[in-house]
Amino acid sequence: MVLTALLSSGCGTIKVDLISDGTQTAQAQQAQGSEAAASDTGSPLPAPQQTEAPTELPTEAPTAKPTEAPTAEPTPEPTPITASVGFAGDVLMMQSQIAAARKSGGGYDFTSQFRPMQGLFESVDFMLLNFEGTLAGKDAGYTGPKPEVGFQRFNAPDEIVGDLMALGVDGFSTANNHCLDKGVDGLLRTVEVMDACGVFHTGTFSSPERQKTADIIELNGIKVGFVSVTNSVNSYDGILSAEQAKYMVNRLGNSEMTEAAIRRCREQGAELVIVMMHVGEEYQNYQNSVQEAFALNLIKWGADAVIGCHAHVVQPIRWMSAMRGNENTVAPVVYSMGNFVSNMSSSVYPTNIGLFIRLDIEKDEYGARVAGISYAPVYNSIRWDAGYTNEVIPCFDDMTGVEAKFGISSYMSGINKAIAHCEDIIGESVERLTNPKTERYD
Repeated sequence: MVLTALLSSGCGTIKVDLISDGTQTAQAQQAQGSEAAASDTGSPLPAPQQTEAPTELPTEAPTAKPTEAPTAEPTPEPTPITASVGFAGDVLMMQSQIAAARKSGGGYDFTSQFRPMQGLFESVDFMLLNFEGTLAGKDAGYTGPKPEVGFQRFNAPDEIVGDLMALGVDGFSTANNHCLDKGVDGLLRTVEVMDACGVFHTGTFSSPERQKTADIIELNGIKVGFVSVTNSVNSYDGILSAEQAKYMVNRLGNSEMTEAAIRRCREQGAELVIVMMHVGEEYQNYQNSVQEAFALNLIKWGADAVIGCHAHVVQPIRWMSAMRGNENTVAPVVYSMGNFVSNMSSSVYPTNIGLFIRLDIEKDEYGARVAGISYAPVYNSIRWDAGYTNEVIPCFDDMTGVEAKFGISSYMSGINKAIAHCEDIIGESVERLTNPKTERYD
């Protein structure tokens, strides 16, 4: 006979079959047969001996093996989103540069003046220049000779915008002391031409509504706001009506206007704000107290980086600390990038040396910030050995792949001077960029 027992254990109920001794069944059947025979004969039979039931052997319950807890995989650190923004200095289109760009069949082509910069322009996610002048049209008169008294008035052919865009320029800062060189009409036409080209621009505006719309660009998922402000419009303040003065040019000296422009960026979604300020004393290698005071206020008001122009020469790069509300904020300040392109004489001041600035920004769960700043010297070569040529050359220790009209070796004296000058002004605390033709920037 099969007996079934149910045993409990830590892993659940276990079914066990127990088998009884088969001898017991045979003896019981034999005893029943003997009783039947005795009743037939009437002879008493001896009493059958009782057989003890077999003792059941205890069955051991299986030992439950403990289940090992799975090993927890480490949670990977989230990778920050990154982007890069490039800047270069003053675009000053003067008489000789415009004449050199004129094509025999009509129109203008400035490409050759800037082609050596293409690799550097394209190495960043967004590239801006300081456009110092106007696009007022041919009838307004292009830039003429510098007058003996007063300010030179700059006006470039429209083609300059498309030529720079084709080489990797994405936008322009337009608030500067030459933005009204051709009057209100010149300013408005400059805005109109840039709008028609589809290029980003900020600093001068055609209407109050446009000025109140923050200039924000999304770069790899990071919303970056740009503000352009100038401390001066030369002697042209008086040509603006009281109403036009409220919106047409962002003025650095108007604290309420400047702070509002930065605040609008934040309110309209910017996660990081970069301010381009046009201020300083021309031809001075170091910043003055006015520049420092403006930079400090800009950071207090919300600027995460300050990029300066106007001096026409290179000035230092510093990290500045300022209280923003109850928090201490540290931001990079470039006091002056110098000229990008011009026809200025460099016999007294180093106006043929400028800076390309690269800002690296990142965003994580804590927000967006400037992660680093670096630079490359820029050499504006002006030559008369085969007619007039004007070229802007990036300066690296390794010039592989950088092409210029006369072969790069013939520019090395100017390139080396530019590197040495920038290192002297900026020092070793800011990284100098390597050639993007030989090293890819991530």
